[in-house]
Amino acid sequence: MSLVTIATYLLLIPFNKLVLDYLSSLFNEKGSGWDIAIPLALLGVVLELGRVLFLLEEGILYIISGLNYVTYYLAALLLIKRVYEPGLWKTLALWIIFSMAEIFMYVLLSVLMVCFFIL
Repeated sequence: MSLVTIATYLLLIPFNKLVLDYLSSLFNEKGSGWDIAIPLALLGVVLELGRVLFLLEEGILYIISGLNYVTYYLAALLLIKRVYEPGLWKTLALWIIFSMAEIFMYVLLSVLMVCFFIL
C-alpha cells in the first residue's frame, strides 16, 4: 500500500501545480506552483518511506500516519506563505482551498490506482 501512496504523491505534482497557479491568479499573487508542488511531493515520499522503514507496532503506526499528514499540510501552509507572501487571511484561504482540492485528488488517485492494481 505504501507504493500506492508514494505513486500518488508523485502523480499529484502536476495537479498541485495547476491548482496553485489557478489560485495564485485568482488571488492576484505572484509565484510558481512548482515551488510548492515539488517540495510537497518530496516531503510526502520521505514521510511515507519513514513510516514504512520505522514500522514498529500497529498502535504507533496510526499515530505516525496522523503526524505525517499534519506535517505535510503544515509544510503546505508554510510553503504557500513563503512563495506567495500574502497576508494572513489570503494565506489561510489559499491553504484551505488548496488542501481541500489536494485531499480530493489524493483520495481519487489512490482509489483509482488500487482498483487498477486489483484488476
